[in-house]
Amino acid sequence: MILERAERIEMKLNEIIRIKRKEQNLTQEEAAKRLGVSASAFNKWEKGNACPDIAVLPALARLLKTDLNTLFSFREELTEQEIGLFCEELSSIIKQDGFEKGYAVAMEKLQEYPDCGPLIGMTASTLDGALFMFAPASRESYSEQLEQLYERAALCDDMATRDFANYMLAARCMQHGDYDRAEELLDQLTDKPAVDKNHMKANLFVKLGRLDEAAQILERKLMAAASDVQSALLALMTLALNENDMETAGYLAEVSQKSSRLLESWEYNSYVAAFELAAAKKDGDTCMEMLTGMADALKKPWLFSQSRLYRHVPQKIPQNKSDLSEILPGLLASIKSDEDMEFLKNRTDFDSLLEQHPLT
Repeated sequence: MILERAERIEMKLNEIIRIKRKEQNLTQEEAAKRLGVSASAFNKWEKGNACPDIAVLPALARLLKTDLNTLFSFREELTEQEIGLFCEELSSIIKQDGFEKGYAVAMEKLQEYPDCGPLIGMTASTLDGALFMFAPASRESYSEQLEQLYERAALCDDMATRDFANYMLAARCMQHGDYDRAEELLDQLTDKPAVDKNHMKANLFVKLGRLDEAAQILERKLMAAASDVQSALLALMTLALNENDMETAGYLAEVSQKSSRLLESWEYNSYVAAFELAAAKKDGDTCMEMLTGMADALKKPWLFSQSRLYRHVPQKIPQNKSDLSEILPGLLASIKSDEDMEFLKNRTDFDSLLEQHPLT
């Protein structure tokens, strides 16, 4: 048992050394030289083929600007609930005190739990979303730091976290035009299992008379499927636009709107495809009609638990207007900076929308 624990610590140690060295922008050769060891020895540490001598550890910790507890990851793992609560607190801090303060709090937490992959992934996602909502002007300056966090999360043992991190890294690669790397990352994602465990579990709960639990499982599946349908339709419409097939693009936008309403999805989704189609056509009137609908949808919460399709899915009903309204400034900022949306920028109704939701 002690040997197994030692092997786990050794594995974690080499990962932490590699991550911390990169955070300090040091090459293996530079780090080795400062510690007075050979580059080959340092390379073995990072590969996990050897451990640093105990006499070197204090100097190694100082070089990497960390401590021995962090190096050996002598911390308990956080539960999913603890991570969720921290990310909620982090969002509140950013909203009240600004992104810079929230980022500092996040880095302090990650220093305390440097090897907790789910925490790293959720923190990166929370910071990413907060940048879009509260500080869109700062997105570029924090891009590299967020990418490093996703890279750290992609190294963890938790499959869901690893898949999410690689997915986010692939999306960033596509934005930067690095399509080969994006394909490589996407190929690392795990495929969905051939059998549907949740569907069978729902059937089991029906047999056991646990009807609420069975309904909740099935309603969550329907909600996820509805989201997948919208994503696929939007992607197909974009493909049709790239093929200059406006007739098919229009049909797909119409199907997207109808299916969103039929499956009682978030109202915002029913406007997105039509907005993208109108933008491609440079149709300012339709663009503003859809954009106004999107803005209105963001101002109110999606009360899915009041739908007969999702009535068993628990939901905490917000007391005030939807926090999703915070997304609006970021959305408008991206439109304002998009050269392809130039046709909207001199419209009085677009200016009015900007005045109602000033860019941060």
